[in-house]
Amino acid sequence: MTQNLALCFSVSRICCYNIYKMACCVKEPPPKEEFDLICVGLDKSGKTALLNSFLQDSLDTSPTTGFNIKDIHLDSVNLHVKELGGSHQIRPYWARYYGPDIHGVMFVVDASETDDSRWNLARQELRSVLDSDKLVDAPVFVLATHQDCAGACGEVELMERLQFSAGQSESRNGEIFVLLCNVKQRDTVMLALTKIANLLLVAHGDDVIRNDQADAD
Repeated sequence: MTQNLALCFSVSRICCYNIYKMACCVKEPPPKEEFDLICVGLDKSGKTALLNSFLQDSLDTSPTTGFNIKDIHLDSVNLHVKELGGSHQIRPYWARYYGPDIHGVMFVVDASETDDSRWNLARQELRSVLDSDKLVDAPVFVLATHQDCAGACGEVELMERLQFSAGQSESRNGEIFVLLCNVKQRDTVMLALTKIANLLLVAHGDDVIRNDQADAD
């Protein structure tokens, strides 16, 4: 009996030691990259619903009267999104939130819009974003929502209506991207936000490398 107890005690010590070794060797996952974005667009374009779709919140939304802050947690990136109201009373104040600390701009458009005057307004507001000196380095992601609606325009028609070209331009460093999504299908929103995260990692690749090197030092 004594020998059996001693054997059990020895085995327990070995097991505890192995568990301790395994625990000590486990490394913490690397910190996620953090990006700050602003989300703008006309009222009723689907800004709040788009973010809520990813967060699995209610799609029954009301117009944003000031701004909302949403945190989007992806595998390797955290997106901190400040959604600004899109009414005519609030749009003049968008520029107050522009600055070099903004890593990207999400410009949301209702791709099923049938009112030409609304398209004209959206074009003017997008142009003001693209022409802002404070956002010259920030990539702009034009998100065309309501792709489930009849008559929703695709990428080519969207660029024609808003009079811009995707990619790099001579007047700004940040590129322009078009992403299509449907807030009622969360996977399309997740795909769009994942693309935004990956494009931000590419756009800020040098900064990411410098931060990693600083952490290592």
